[in-house]
Amino acid sequence: MKRTLAVVVVIMFALALLAGCGSGGKSGSPALTGKYMLVSMLDSEGNDWLEFLKTMSTIADEGDDFDLDSMYIDFISSDKFVMVMDEDDSNEGIYTVDGNNITLSVDGDEISGTIDGNKITIVAEEDGESMTMVYEKK
Repeated sequence: MKRTLAVVVVIMFALALLAGCGSGGKSGSPALTGKYMLVSMLDSEGNDWLEFLKTMSTIADEGDDFDLDSMYIDFISSDKFVMVMDEDDSNEGIYTVDGNNITLSVDGDEISGTIDGNKITIVAEEDGESMTMVYEKK
């Protein structure tokens, strides 16, 4: 259980480091604006890690509850974003949009996703494991 939680945390932080690319969208692709909150986080076996984190924050007796409202991507301009994992952990990067595809980049590391209306879906894969995260505009 601790190993699985550690893997999830590593993937989340890897995503924070791997999110966004480019210098603006291609012609005809709209820029994203505003905050997109993390609303779903499923592993390759269908386990709902967001619900797990909510449960763990509820039963944790450490006085430092996990704040799910602090997990979001904020698109601050036509090519820049901030990915926030909690109030003490955020990374700035750049992004491009090409149709319904988005590429996020931080310090040269990239990750791609898809845009469907007000939702962005990112699938991160590492060592045969995957995590699908869905962010929704609020």
